[in-house]
Amino acid sequence: MRSKHGRKADRTGRSAKSSPFLMVHHHVLTSPGWRSLSATARTTFLVLWARATPGRNGFVVGGVRELATATGHDKNTVSRALTELRERGWIEAVEHGTFRRRDRRATEWRVCLLFCDRTKRAADKTCLARGRDDPDPPA
Repeated sequence: MRSKHGRKADRTGRSAKSSPFLMVHHHVLTSPGWRSLSATARTTFLVLWARATPGRNGFVVGGVRELATATGHDKNTVSRALTELRERGWIEAVEHGTFRRRDRRATEWRVCLLFCDRTKRAADKTCLARGRDDPDPPA
């Protein structure tokens, strides 16, 4: 069965191989907090958010090297971006990773815009109001 665009379709008429997408709301893109982030921090956040969304509800595992491969940036640049995101409240480290011979674990992150059913913490939108010069949440 073919759709009207010539792609293969399943029995419901939808494309059988649709790629997943990430919906970023307009209020996030126009917030002072988002505009104050560096381009690398934005890219890193979008990769974390995309990984956290499908069934994980705000919780994602991602090491610096893995995120550097996904974003196409150097691992030191991604590490600075993660620090920037953490300081501004966009993500928080739930469990820190290690890089030892026996126990190699990546850091487990919580995307603060989403509810996390692992930590039972509600979505926190204070990061949207924070600018570059305002590291503390508004009162």
